[in-house]
Amino acid sequence: MSLRGSVLTTLMLSLLAACGGGGGSAPAASPPPVPAPPAPPSLIAAGTLGDGRFEDVVANVRERHDVPAMGAIVVLNGMIADQAVDGLRAVEQGAKVTLDDKWHIGSITKAMTGTLAAVLVEQSVLSWDITPADVWPAWANKMQPQYRDVTIVQLLSHQSGLPADITLIPSLAMIEDSAPGTLPEKRLIWAEELLDLAPANAVGGFLYTNAGYLVVGAMLETVTGTPWETLMNDNVFGPLSMQSTGYGAPGSTGLTDQPLGHLEESGRLVSVPPGPGADNPQSSARPAPCTRH
Repeated sequence: MSLRGSVLTTLMLSLLAACGGGGGSAPAASPPPVPAPPAPPSLIAAGTLGDGRFEDVVANVRERHDVPAMGAIVVLNGMIADQAVDGLRAVEQGAKVTLDDKWHIGSITKAMTGTLAAVLVEQSVLSWDITPADVWPAWANKMQPQYRDVTIVQLLSHQSGLPADITLIPSLAMIEDSAPGTLPEKRLIWAEELLDLAPANAVGGFLYTNAGYLVVGAMLETVTGTPWETLMNDNVFGPLSMQSTGYGAPGSTGLTDQPLGHLEESGRLVSVPPGPGADNPQSSARPAPCTRH
């Protein structure tokens, strides 16, 4: 064999080996090692009011708990004494949160509805012992007997016996945002069907459930003839000069102009844009986001 032939043969064998040819399979490459997640930062010492370290403390807490963003505020004698934010509005993007952002504060509809009920009691619009049968006498015979005489206080304190699983109602699909009908109309349907569900426990026994607040919201709308959102604006947010409140997840569709909520998918956090998927249906009286007022 000539020198040229020897060189060509060697080159072809090298190419075959590189491509997995040459009569045998190359050993499978080991997957690259998965890097260990970075260790969270150490806990820093708490500061004192006015020392200028509040931003550092907030950033440290956020990083240690590995959340996309965090905000904190200190109120002293009814005034803002200090405030700070840290993190990103969405983990996939670089937009940082600001002090002027609106945050989606979940599960505060209960506190807001309780406050609204108390204001209406003070105004003598209703009383603490009003019951579903008082508000909807035409439904009394269709309600579960236990619910006829439960009071607003018992409904607001999770002691009515209403079940925790509100998805048991037959018309759940009618309550979705895309379904026809006004919000008060949907809440009325929801309340009627909730009051027809078998009790989960006796009156006076504690069972945490959103159902009582949905029923109370519909009761307030029926008694006043006014949507829950309008009642909230006129009787709670307005008197407290809360000018930046809203209903549902804040932000504009297609933009990252406010902090977004996040879900965990395959071990990673994924932001959820504002819209139906970012909150409960509107008819369930969405929480009201507000950090600036």
